[in-house]
Amino acid sequence: MTLEKELQQIFKESYLDYLSHFIQEDEEYLLMRQKINFAETKVLEHPTETNKKILKKIKFQLAEYVHINIYRKGFSEGVNYSHLESEDSLT
Repeated sequence: MTLEKELQQIFKESYLDYLSHFIQEDEEYLLMRQKINFAETKVLEHPTETNKKILKKIKFQLAEYVHINIYRKGFSEGVNYSHLESEDSLT
């Protein structure tokens, strides 16, 4: 298996683990979830176009934040794995 394929496989396997851990412990994520809950309540009480746009914007920001951070963690693990593999081949 090529190094690129190995890195892709590591990322795929670790993504759900990181996502679960991230959702439970990341403070920024939890704050954004609270903002979404507040915005959803506001939309239910006052379903104006402005409130709906605000909710959609916050949800987009949350999705972007989660995916970027999970990618970084998976990428970092892949780089560390690659580095370990190259060290093993030298010994």
